[in-house]
Amino acid sequence: MKYLKELCNVYWARPENAFGIARCMQLLEKMNIKSPSLDLMCGHGIWSFIKAGGDFDYDFDCYQDVVHLNEYKKGVDIQNYFSKNYKPSIIRKPKYKIDYGLDWKENNLKKSKTLNFYKNLLLEDCNYKLSFEENKLSTIFSNTIYWVDDLDNILKELNRILKKDGYIYLVNYLPPMNDYLSFYKKQKFSNNWIKMVDRNRSTENKHIFTKEEWKNLFLKHGFKIEEYIPTHNQLFAHFWNIGLRPLAGQIIDMSKKLNKKEYYEMKKKWVSTLYNFFEPYLQNKNFTKIKQGKEVEAIFVLRKK
Repeated sequence: MKYLKELCNVYWARPENAFGIARCMQLLEKMNIKSPSLDLMCGHGIWSFIKAGGDFDYDFDCYQDVVHLNEYKKGVDIQNYFSKNYKPSIIRKPKYKIDYGLDWKENNLKKSKTLNFYKNLLLEDCNYKLSFEENKLSTIFSNTIYWVDDLDNILKELNRILKKDGYIYLVNYLPPMNDYLSFYKKQKFSNNWIKMVDRNRSTENKHIFTKEEWKNLFLKHGFKIEEYIPTHNQLFAHFWNIGLRPLAGQIIDMSKKLNKKEYYEMKKKWVSTLYNFFEPYLQNKNFTKIKQGKEVEAIFVLRKK
């Protein structure tokens, strides 16, 4: 299945991410990246690199340069670090490049640079005016816009820099994504258990709105929804919100004690197991079917009004 193997490789210690992103990428298959293009809040670039058809060998993944693993349970960003040891093993280049990758973390941009996937990398804060001129971009993509503090500012900026015939693709969470918290609270799970699984995400994911609330916000800033694509159902939400999340820090820490050959062989077997486990779920419509209004995430395709 397209994308799944590559995602199982790079997100092996957080396989719930591989599962969820694979489904999202499948639904974005028709996304046309027309130049000039922008990956807004691009992170380490691996997400978009794989979406563009890139692939890595087993000795590379998201956990090559990580720090503070002992603080993982507190919600610390263990990937906000970069050293000379970060060297992607690319075995298949992407089918296209993105013109601009923008992020507010310098270490993310350093990691993105090693991919040779973005033609330009920009260190900017999305809460302020962006450096692009008006009507500059044909395609803008972001799967993390809900992290931006000032949504009014960034949407105003996106309208300013998007061409009249351009497209914006946004992947946003919807309120049912956090329903698992109330579910487990009703089942009398302890506060410590909730805290361990949540890792501050329910408060750090700043903007989780309903479809109608997103629509009104987009209209306010001069956009119309060209297409609305639900991605995941409640079953996925439970799976993704727990997964191996509580154990990921310890698993990564243990893997760091392996030599290069041992790490490679471990990853190869691990990825094979994950792929064989997830593939039936993504193929079976009973597990991907979404009841109207129960979606936990959706893709919003926007155009200027």
